[in-house]
Amino acid sequence: MATTVAVGSVSVSTNGALTNQILQSLSALSATLAGVGATPSSGGSVGNATGPGLQLNIASTASGSFSVGGGYPVVTYQGSGTLTGADSSTAVVGIINYAGGAGTVISGNTGTGPGNVSDSLGGALMSFAGGNNTVSASGNGQKINLDAGNNWIDAIGAGQMYAQDGGSSTINSSASTSGTSTAMASGGNLTFLGFGAGGDVVSASGANTNLQFLGIGGGTDSVYGGAGADTVFAGSAVYHGGTGSDLFVGGSGMTTLYGASNETVYSGSGGGDWNFASNSKDFFDAAGGTSSAMAADTVMLASGSVASNVWSANNENLTLGSQSGASTGAVVVAYGNNDSINMTNSAGGNTVVMWNVNLSSTQAFTGNTTLTGSSAGHDVVVMFGSLFGLASEGAHTITIDNWQSTDVLDLSSGYTAAQAQAATTALAGGSSFTLSDGTTVQFNGAKPTTIVHS
Repeated sequence: MATTVAVGSVSVSTNGALTNQILQSLSALSATLAGVGATPSSGGSVGNATGPGLQLNIASTASGSFSVGGGYPVVTYQGSGTLTGADSSTAVVGIINYAGGAGTVISGNTGTGPGNVSDSLGGALMSFAGGNNTVSASGNGQKINLDAGNNWIDAIGAGQMYAQDGGSSTINSSASTSGTSTAMASGGNLTFLGFGAGGDVVSASGANTNLQFLGIGGGTDSVYGGAGADTVFAGSAVYHGGTGSDLFVGGSGMTTLYGASNETVYSGSGGGDWNFASNSKDFFDAAGGTSSAMAADTVMLASGSVASNVWSANNENLTLGSQSGASTGAVVVAYGNNDSINMTNSAGGNTVVMWNVNLSSTQAFTGNTTLTGSSAGHDVVVMFGSLFGLASEGAHTITIDNWQSTDVLDLSSGYTAAQAQAATTALAGGSSFTLSDGTTVQFNGAKPTTIVHS
């Protein structure tokens, strides 16, 4: 339910607690002031206050450009004109179009027109109760409340604080001087563009809060998800998932992730540590690296996680582990060439999928791969031959380490029972076998005694 508060000649309605609290304080202040210093009816210059405790009220019917001097504790205006000036001791209330260095700006834009607010004062407080607002926040350490409306904020200063409990806002922290700012959303939709110096902290809470974060800045950002849907594109970040879902896309920097309840992750070339949440549904797709700089990713499964799917990539060093209490394995897809998949410290019970097919001139589904099985055993390695009329990859080698007696190697569709029997015979007297399509499987140390076909 909206609350309407009168400050001077302006009445502002807000559904948000943040703006309401400030309005109540300013309304009480306005009632104690000595009187009205000026009441201009048309645009022009309004000089400094002629005495202490005088507020300035501009009629809503007045239009034009107003230039206001200093010394006014409160300036009110809700017209169609523009207002500039004021000083750090001034609270500007109800204005739609303002530029200057006021200490406080309360925008009561209720849809009569687009609001434009620009404040350059370091440490200034701005609060927006509704409407459509474009804001330039260029002072370091400013505090901005976002209660409602659609707001676009150019966050040019550093060390700013944003609090949102409603509406839809986009914070563009993209200037070279911006960074190390904090944004907290407890309601509505928040989009944070962390393209500046980095080091931002962005968090979401509340059952219906949606967070979109795009960050490719220089420093490491910290992002905290909530109960809603998070979409995160990060250059370098530490991400803490909430009870909702997320789409996370990594970048060129290192990422540390503590997962949400439903996780879809596309790793960046910078690699990272990816810790899935308990009882979560997870999909992880590694980005890979180059032949001279392999990407390194560690994926940690949690207890109760279901439908965990983990994909490798070209030039990828992928480690699959299990957190304390985890007992279920993952479906691991060996996708790409020159990749290493190490499952030594996982809880076992993983299913590894390999497919000998050439998808394009540059992409093998499964090329040269080194696979290290779980020490806990019970892994199943399923190899598919060429299917659907697609060409085989050609000669390549799959190296398997740390084989356990409870593991299974299955030559499945695309291969025959006779090929599985021939592979079993080859391993009886050696440590490798080569299939007719050019795939060589090499075991280091222990090896299976029987190759199955299904």
